[in-house]
Formats: sequence, C-alpha cells, structure tokens
Amino acid sequence: ELIELLSSMSMLDTCLFSSFDHRAIRHVRAIMPHLPMLALNVPGDPRSPDQVVADCGADVFGCSVEELNEDMMTLCRQKGIPVAVYTVNTPEELNYVVSMGVRGIVTNMPHILVPAYEAL
Repeated sequence: ELIELLSSMSMLDTCLFSSFDHRAIRHVRAIMPHLPMLALNVPGDPRSPDQVVADCGADVFGCSVEELNEDMMTLCRQKGIPVAVYTVNTPEELNYVVSMGVRGIVTNMPHILVPAYEAL
C-alpha cells in the first residue's frame, strides 16, 4: 500500500526505504527491485555491514552515531557500501560523521544541523 501511495503521488524516486526489520527490505526488494534500500543495523547483530547488506539485498548500511567507527567505515569503503547514520543531533556529531565519510544522516534537529553543515 505504501508503494502504491508513493507511486500515485510521484514520490517513489525521492524515497530511500529503510528498516531494522530486514525481512521488510527483502519484501520491498522483491516487489520493486529498483528502489533504493537501507538496512539499519540491529544492535547486537554480530554480522559485518557487508553481510547485513548482502543478506537482505540492501544498497546502503545504516547505524547509530554511537556504533559508527573507523573499522566499519574502512570495510564499507572497501566493499563500496554507502553508510548512513542516525540520530545525528549536534554539530559535533555532524563533524564526526562527515569526517568519517558517511553519505547520509537522520536528525531530530535540522534547524541546528543545516546551518552547521552549510558552515563546513
């Protein structure tokens, strides 16, 4: 139903589907294989980012700002996997994730982070 709604509103091309439930990613991928998918890391999951992405057919790996580290980013760069991070709410966190090379963020504080990003 969500895909039909977004399609009827001509919004599918602006969406990135993400979920902690990797079964949902596989389901949407089966219906609409061209849509971009982001697999959010489930805390405590022992799999590496490339395994998570491969197992559910995602295009992007997502994790919390607290989980982000250099080893993860090195592996993702080597495997060509873009990384997105949640929940980046301070200019310091923004500087950290940008310096690590993440491709996208989720924030609750766009009124703070947009000016901080523009100042980088």
